Amino acid sequence: MDKTEKLFKELTEASGISGFEDEVADIMAGHLKGVAKISYDNLGSLVAEKKGTAAAPKAMIAGHMD
Repeated sequence: MDKTEKLFKELTEASGISGFEDEVADIMAGHLKGVAKISYDNLGSLVAEKKGTAAAPKAMIAGHMD
């Protein structure tokens, strides 16, 4: 099983009921550790930031954990 399959398996088997997405956030944080700076907002949402060095346009990818 490759990394992508492992991630999808973990996420689809995780409990992520609205308002109780901690398990999903922990999985995402584990997979993003060492790749991006992880922080959480006041509502508990996970924020992963990876700064580039190019002068090219920036992109944001957003998604729901529930």
